Amino acid sequence: MKKYIAFLLSGMLFLTACSASFDSGASVQENAAQSQETPLESSVALLASNTVAGETVSSLASQNQKTDTVPWQTDLPENHQMDPAVFSQLHTDLESSDVYAMVTVKDGVIIDEFYQDGYDENSVFQLNSCTKSFTGALIGIAIEQGYLGGVDDPLSDYLPQVLDLEDSGKQQITLRHLLTHTSGLEWYEWAGRSNWQEFRTSENWVDYILNRNLISTPGSSFAYSTGNSHLLAAALENATGMGELEFAHKNLFDALGMNSVV
Repeated sequence: MKKYIAFLLSGMLFLTACSASFDSGASVQENAAQSQETPLESSVALLASNTVAGETVSSLASQNQKTDTVPWQTDLPENHQMDPAVFSQLHTDLESSDVYAMVTVKDGVIIDEFYQDGYDENSVFQLNSCTKSFTGALIGIAIEQGYLGGVDDPLSDYLPQVLDLEDSGKQQITLRHLLTHTSGLEWYEWAGRSNWQEFRTSENWVDYILNRNLISTPGSSFAYSTGNSHLLAAALENATGMGELEFAHKNLFDALGMNSVV
């Protein structure tokens, strides 16, 4: 599981580079409210990531145990079966892109870093839907710690109100379906059609999502959905007794030295 989490983290560091930067002096709530083109995850509202150069993690925090931050180690790409010329060309290509920062981790060490002019390892970014990747990692950690039984657990094990819904087909939804965006719940975020603002302004986000029409059998069809990720966050909260952000700090962010996450 730890190797899997390490792989996820390296992918998330790249995804973080694709997110839009914001003025660190601006209100987090204002940035969240103004961002409509790329939805923020409701579960963590906004995650601001500090990509930490020169710092690494020896292991994830075990249950009810705080892991101290251990400095990241750095090494040359060629010592890890990676061609440095490829990274050199990548840096050249990224200079004309909207990627502000990128950190590549392999074998548990940083083997390459790229920053646009004006950015460095201390720059803070608005993560938007990269939060989905963090939520997936946190679900894995919660399974490893025994809070969740496994990805094939029914959602109703953690949100029992699912059993009271009029459409009994929703009882088939599992954590795996939410992780893979195959819950079957009707949701629109792209191609000019979106229920994002309707969701954001609803009185109860969990109830809003659960009461969406089930338009396909769970597990049969992919549909990208922030709603799925929020249901995962709600399940995580019920299982651990902690909000997702608190659980993330305790088991992931603090150990990584990501001290600017809000």
